[in-house]
Amino acid sequence: GTLHSEFEWRGQKIAVETCCHPTDDMIAVTVRGHIPVVFEFPYASGAMHASDWAHPEKHTTRQLSANPNSLALERRLDFDTYTVSIAWPGIAAEIKQEAAHRFVLTAASDRLDFCCEFRPSFARIDRLKPAPPAFDAAEKHWSDFWNSGGAIDLSAAPDRRARELERRIVLSQYLDRKSTRLNSSHLVISY
Repeated sequence: GTLHSEFEWRGQKIAVETCCHPTDDMIAVTVRGHIPVVFEFPYASGAMHASDWAHPEKHTTRQLSANPNSLALERRLDFDTYTVSIAWPGIAAEIKQEAAHRFVLTAASDRLDFCCEFRPSFARIDRLKPAPPAFDAAEKHWSDFWNSGGAIDLSAAPDRRARELERRIVLSQYLDRKSTRLNSSHLVISY
């Protein structure tokens, strides 16, 4: 349930771990290395990529509340309104709005743990879980998921298509589980 990536930015190694909370519409992120994190919101699109960056006037991003370790935003797209809450408890960092739909979170040190949650209406930002418990919840959820139920082992099958069929079976189990948690919210987080 955790995505780990490493890359180099301006001569320093950056390591990022990301997970999706199994029961809340929330992602948790841990960043090692001093790099700003950009939260940017596009307008919705019917195209395959689902993001329209060319029409910032068609949607709004409004600050609802802020404190030294969190920010709550209201997003409006056509007739849809939702709240995005970003929290970095216990971390010295600041977030600045750089454009109508762009916010940059910068930590004072080379470690940043934060959570970003989507809700249909305003939620108290102090109720957001810190990143470590979200990672623990995701690990437990996916361990329980993959260790219950069944799978088909086609490794002994002589047909050359068996490996691909097995891959698709496992993928469909994962996609079936994930489809119950999809949210229509759009957000691009970049480093």
